Amino acid sequence: QSVFSVKHGLAASLRVPESMVRVIQADTGGAFGSKGGLYPEYVVAAYASMKTRRPVKWIETRTENIQASNHGRGVLANMKVYAKKSGRVTGVEAQVYVDAGAYAVGLNVFAPRFIGFQITGPYAIDRAYVEAYSVCTNKVPLGPYRGAGRPEAAFFIERMMDRLADTLGMSTIDVRLANTMRGGFTSPLGLRVESAREFLEEAIDALDVRSRLGSKGWGLSFFVLVPTAQPGEPARITVRGGRVKVWLGGNAHGQAHEFFVKRLVAEELGVPEDLVDLERGDTAMLTQGVGTW
Repeated sequence: QSVFSVKHGLAASLRVPESMVRVIQADTGGAFGSKGGLYPEYVVAAYASMKTRRPVKWIETRTENIQASNHGRGVLANMKVYAKKSGRVTGVEAQVYVDAGAYAVGLNVFAPRFIGFQITGPYAIDRAYVEAYSVCTNKVPLGPYRGAGRPEAAFFIERMMDRLADTLGMSTIDVRLANTMRGGFTSPLGLRVESAREFLEEAIDALDVRSRLGSKGWGLSFFVLVPTAQPGEPARITVRGGRVKVWLGGNAHGQAHEFFVKRLVAEELGVPEDLVDLERGDTAMLTQGVGTW
């Protein structure tokens, strides 16, 4: 999912200059985050190849993938909300515990801070106090898997909104509306939320939530997807032999990059889409890249 993350990790682990490492993305398949970082087997295979001066292939079985890939969602939270009888939340306290697994690497070091940062969700809550911890266990290290902390934070605050509504005898819709703002808001933890009230009201009307809520299979949740595209993805474009070639810092494993790259280049350069080619992720073709998450 990120050839440059693998490149940086290999160079650091093998103690060689980054100029000696080239990573080319092959057919990746599904990932949801778990193929974005460096696994020990990558380093072992590269080291064995350097020592034997022969190509080395590592093949992972399905069982090995289930046992040793980074896991997600190992997070617990104790939360308390302070609120008025109107449903307006005035403060939040939380203790967050992240199952880091056996080693302190990557996301499991970052996850407590990232989850705590989002603990107020899309709501205009003026006061918040969060303690967040990584706890070492005997499991595989925690890694990014389908949200990398965003769903956990959303679940915690949404669960509290539902419990608050139950305690006050209010609709879960009205409790959420009472805590959203017209106009932007920056949480005390630093999370910037743009105008949320109008969006929520439109969604409630468009989905006819008031008449459906309480029916079997219906619930309500409202969350912020923290942007992950900043500051953007590097690209390189060449025109050669009557065709346009594009390299991106990130590459596709199911997200249809080919479609949007061809469409964007065609619109901006005025060339037919069938003359545009997207090349696979290759660290030799770009100086930097983010990856596809």
